[in-house]
This record gives sequence, structure tokens and C-alpha cells, in this order.
Amino acid sequence: MKKLEFKKEVLKQAKQKHQSVIDDLKSELNASESDGYDGQTDLEEMSQDVISNNTRETIAREMEFALKEMELLNRLVIEEPLHTEITMGSVVETNKRNFYVSASIEDFKVDGKDMFGISVKAPIYEAMQGLQKGDTFEMRKQKYKITDVY
Repeated sequence: MKKLEFKKEVLKQAKQKHQSVIDDLKSELNASESDGYDGQTDLEEMSQDVISNNTRETIAREMEFALKEMELLNRLVIEEPLHTEITMGSVVETNKRNFYVSASIEDFKVDGKDMFGISVKAPIYEAMQGLQKGDTFEMRKQKYKITDVY
């Protein structure tokens, strides 16, 4: 697969993976909302209600973050010329793992290659930003050699 087509497929798969995270969060939020307070007033029930409210707030914050990252993915445009320096939207292949600079996305596969989505706010992005094929960087005492950028 050519690099341009591969990069388009990376974006497509990243969106699908991220959408599944959003769908899971929606399900969790709906499930937590159906666990309503049943009118009992004992201390244990009230304590559970507080925990449930905290859980819903946490899920809602995660959902808001995930939706913002999906907006970012939807704004990315893949076209030539391909990147030669690491920046937003770059596919970065290293001797240890492959990265997609976009949003925080758990491991996903594209054409048999393992990919890992990183945000521009991630410390590893700060270590690799602006680097090119052949450069090296270090993160958590591990040395990475960049084998390709596009």
C-alpha cells in the first residue's frame, strides 16, 4: 500500500477506534443514569448515590474530552505532499512502535501494522516534534530511531 493510501486508512481506522470509545462511554453514561436513587434514606443508599453522581460526572468529562478529540480527527486532511517532519497528522514509524500524531487512541491495526495514536500534548510528542526520518529521540530511558515519517 502506498504511503498516501496507508495514511488515509490510518485516519479512517483511528476514527473508527475512537468512535467505539465514544460509544462505550455513552453506554456507561446511560447505564449510570438508570441507576437512580430509589427514595430510601439510609446512610448507605445516600453514600451510593454520591458515588453514582461522581461516576456520572467522571464519565461525562471523559465523554467531553473524547468528543473534542473526534472533532480534531474530523478536521484532519490527508493529502500530498506528505510530512517529512513530525507534526500534527504525521505517521511516525520507529524501531519500537508506530505512532499517529492526532488524538490519544489506544492500539489499533492498519494493514497489519500496529499503530498508537498520540496527542500533541503527550510527552512523547514533545520529544519527537520536528524530527525527521533517521533522527533519534529518548523517552523514559528508551531510545527510538525514526525509520519513516509521512
